[in-house]
Amino acid sequence: MRLAALALLVLAITFAGEPRESWAQGLGDLSVAPTRVVLEGRDRAASITVSNRGAEAATFRISIVNMRMTETGEFQEVTSPDPGQLFAEDLIRYSPRSIDLAPGGAQVVRILLTKPDGLADGEYRSHLFIRGEPKVGGRSIEQQDQSNLSIQLQPIFGVTIPVIVRQGAVQASATFSDFQLLPPEGDDPTPRLRMAINRTGNESTFGDIRITFHPTSGGQELVVGELNGLSVYTPNPRRLIEVHLRAPSGVDLHKGKLGIAYNTPEKDGARPIARGETTLP
Repeated sequence: MRLAALALLVLAITFAGEPRESWAQGLGDLSVAPTRVVLEGRDRAASITVSNRGAEAATFRISIVNMRMTETGEFQEVTSPDPGQLFAEDLIRYSPRSIDLAPGGAQVVRILLTKPDGLADGEYRSHLFIRGEPKVGGRSIEQQDQSNLSIQLQPIFGVTIPVIVRQGAVQASATFSDFQLLPPEGDDPTPRLRMAINRTGNESTFGDIRITFHPTSGGQELVVGELNGLSVYTPNPRRLIEVHLRAPSGVDLHKGKLGIAYNTPEKDGARPIARGETTLP
């Protein structure tokens, strides 16, 4: 008796949140740019570019998934919204949904916004999931001869990017709290500053963290830590982050204050989101 084909797959997903190109190395060597789409005001359309950096032709499939962000910034797929969470999946259309790319090829994916009458104010978010279509022996899994036994472990590489729709009056504010100095970890000899970002309002925050050292002696201000492309998504009221502190030789970070700034990206005006300061024990 012949057995049906069986394929075991491992899912490897990159969750993108930075306004840069995102790259999932592996099947098809997928890259996507930009990695964040925001539709607000009069915006009704946007586009992303999917590229194949690999040495072989590849097929990419596009779908919509809904995600929650945990307090530590990890993503989890969900089927129903958390309290206060609004999905954008019913507000957006995209095309194409499948892409065949030669090595070095690229394809634009267009995203269209359709708002129903009476849409409530708030921020709606879903994620586009772009994944490589796995192949077995040069053919897709669906094309395999089902009369033969075939067992293969193969990863599926993919990237998700948030698509955010803002309707009506939205606003957000943030503060810092719960500062804690953590010792070096692993091969990195630098200490880490752990802190909480506390978000309020019906809008996500997105921007860059910069930590500066202000010596008690009144010497030169120094940038000692940075973390770019940081989001706190609705409805999360809080996110915990860690930033490595890198001071020049001879500078004692205990002899002064650390100033923490959370600003929108420079392309969005570097507007302040939150400010804080702390001293190290």
